[in-house]
Amino acid sequence: MLIDKYCLTLTSRKWKQTKERLAESDWKWTKHKIGGKI
Repeated sequence: MLIDKYCLTLTSRKWKQTKERLAESDWKWTKHKIGGKI
């Protein structure tokens, strides 16, 4: 039970980091597309 909870916390934290990283690279790509005007 405790291990399940721990794994869940770990997974959601990892997922959050992944989402943040994706958003960041998405933003960099958009900036690049616009031509670095931002």
